[in-house]
Amino acid sequence: MKAYGTFTKIGEHVYRTDTYLQFGDSDELIGASVLCNPGSARALNELIEEKLINYNEDETLKFEGVELKLDSTMG
Repeated sequence: MKAYGTFTKIGEHVYRTDTYLQFGDSDELIGASVLCNPGSARALNELIEEKLINYNEDETLKFEGVELKLDSTMG
């Protein structure tokens, strides 16, 4: 299983606004659900995480399709 998310930094806060779980190798969407706590919000690529944390501009910063580190609630 793989997990992907969209991260947005607004002001001082970083939010994971979307999460996509991929089972197997297919890109076909077979369903959707709303989860209350879909696991940890950490990017697999630490450079993306650093850019989000250190971004200090007035504009919103957004990264889409970021592969996530899996935690025990996701796999």
